[in-house]
Amino acid sequence: MRGERRIRVEQEIGSRLEDMNWDSIQKLVKNGIAEAVDIDFKRDPYGGADSDKKELAKDIAAFANTNGGLLLIGIDETGGAATGIESFTNTDETVNKVRQVVASLVAPLPQFETKTIPDPDDESSGVVAIIVQKSAYAPHAVCYNDTLRYPQRHGATTFYLSEAQVAARYKERLSLAEDRQLLASNRMEDLLETLDGSEPWLVMTLVPDVPGTLTINRKNFEAFQSRYMNKFADTPWRGSVSYNQFRTGHRRFRATGQGNDSSVISGGLAKWCALELHSDGSAAFATRVADLNRRSVPGSRPDHVISDEWVASGALVGLFQMGTHCWETGSAGYATLRATLWPVDDDHPTSLGYSRGPFGSDSIGHQIAKVPIASVSTPVGDLAEYSPDLVATAAALVADLAQSFGLAEVGQFSADGQIRINYWRRQVHTMIQNWATEHGIDVTEDTFSGV
Repeated sequence: MRGERRIRVEQEIGSRLEDMNWDSIQKLVKNGIAEAVDIDFKRDPYGGADSDKKELAKDIAAFANTNGGLLLIGIDETGGAATGIESFTNTDETVNKVRQVVASLVAPLPQFETKTIPDPDDESSGVVAIIVQKSAYAPHAVCYNDTLRYPQRHGATTFYLSEAQVAARYKERLSLAEDRQLLASNRMEDLLETLDGSEPWLVMTLVPDVPGTLTINRKNFEAFQSRYMNKFADTPWRGSVSYNQFRTGHRRFRATGQGNDSSVISGGLAKWCALELHSDGSAAFATRVADLNRRSVPGSRPDHVISDEWVASGALVGLFQMGTHCWETGSAGYATLRATLWPVDDDHPTSLGYSRGPFGSDSIGHQIAKVPIASVSTPVGDLAEYSPDLVATAAALVADLAQSFGLAEVGQFSADGQIRINYWRRQVHTMIQNWATEHGIDVTEDTFSGV
C-alpha cells in the first residue's frame, strides 16, 4: 500500500509500516484509532473453519480492491476504535495460514506483506500485521464454493460489487494495462531521442501499476546529484561508465555520464549512459553496450555484434537503479518493464555475440534488422535491492530480447535468480563471486548447449 493513503495510516501509527514495533501498537491503542477504509482490527486470529478462511480472504481482497490497508490481528476494539492489545501465541502459524488461505481463495493473488510484532514482555506472543497494497489488478475475487464474489471496503465496512460494478472494474484494469504499456513505450521514445546512435545501446523503461510521487525541486535535485555523482551505470566487474552530468527536465531528473574516452555528450546527445527518474515513479535507463565488431575489425562496419555480457550487466544495474527509484517514491503493485537494443535497422543489422574464449569473438543466434522489444512484469518490491528476485527478472527480460535473435535465453542468469559464472569472462569471476556473496545470490557452474 503506497501513496497518500499509506501516508495517512503511517501518521496514525507514528511509523512507516515496515518499521512498526510494539511502541507503534501501543500508540495506536492509546490514541483510540478507529477502523476506517484502510485500517481494520481483529481481536483473535482467524479460525480454521471454511467460513473463517473465507472471512480472511474477503478482508484481504477488499483492501486490495479499494485503497490498500493495514489489518492488525490481536487488537481489541469497541465501536470500531482500538481499546486494547490481545497478543497471542503461535503468530508464525497465523502468518503461514494467511499466506496459504489468500493463495488458495483469492484470484488474482494480491500483493501483501505479513509482519509479526512480538510483545517485549513475552516474545513468544505478539500481534500480526498484514499490509495490503492497493492493486492495479483489481477486482480480486474470493472463491465461495462454485461462485466468485468481489469484496470492497466502504468506510470501516465491506460490501460486494454488483455484476455491473465488476464489469466496470475489469474494463478499468484492461485500460490501465494498456496505459502502462503506452507510457513505457513513450518513456523509451523520449530517451532514444537524447542518445547518440553511432554505437549500440541497451535501453530500458519501468512504469509501476500504482504511481509514486517525487517532487521536482532544488532540494531533491541536489540529493539526486549527490547520490549518482560518479556512480557506475554498470556492474562492478565492468565499472567503465559512470554518471557525472545532471539536469532537470519536465517532471524528471536526468543524469548522463562518460566512458573511458571521458566524453559525456556528442552533439548534445548522450554518448555513454543516461538515467531519467520521473516524478510519478517511472524511470528510463540507457547504457552503451560493446560492439564486438568494433573490437575485432579496424574501421567502421555497419553491422553490430553486441556482447551478451554487456547486455546482461546493463540489465542488472538498470533494473536496480530504476526499481530503487520506483520503490522509494511510494509506487506499488507490479512494474511494467520494457527493453530494447538500439539502433537496429537495415543500416545496422545486429546479432548477439561473446568473447569469452581464447580465439576472439563469436556470434550467437541470427542477425536481425528490426528493433527487438522485450516486455515483462514483476512486483515493484523485487527491484528495490540486489537479490535473487532481481536477477530472475533480469534473466526474463534479457531472455525476451534474446528470443528476437532466435535464442531461447542467454547464459549469464538463470530463471530462478542464479548467476551462471561460466558465461562471464574468466578475468571477472572473482569479482562476480564476491559481489554475489555480498547480496545473497547463488553462483552456479551450470551450462547449457547452444551458447
